[in-house]
Amino acid sequence: MKDQAASSYLKDPRAFLSMDQVSAYEMKRNKLRPLKDEDYGIRWDTLSDVSSDIQQKYFEIHEKEETIHEEG
Repeated sequence: MKDQAASSYLKDPRAFLSMDQVSAYEMKRNKLRPLKDEDYGIRWDTLSDVSSDIQQKYFEIHEKEETIHEEG
């Protein structure tokens, strides 16, 4: 963790959690589904899909606001 800490903002290995201290879940069809895989740890691809979706919606809203201000 020291190597990772050197690249982080805090530069402190105490800022990191071990995989045993972390859980992640996805809510799908009103059910919680764990994102932790025994072989690979947390499946980050699911989280990045959500992040991409939020980013896309932000840009759509931003473009609509710009259009309204330009027309106004």
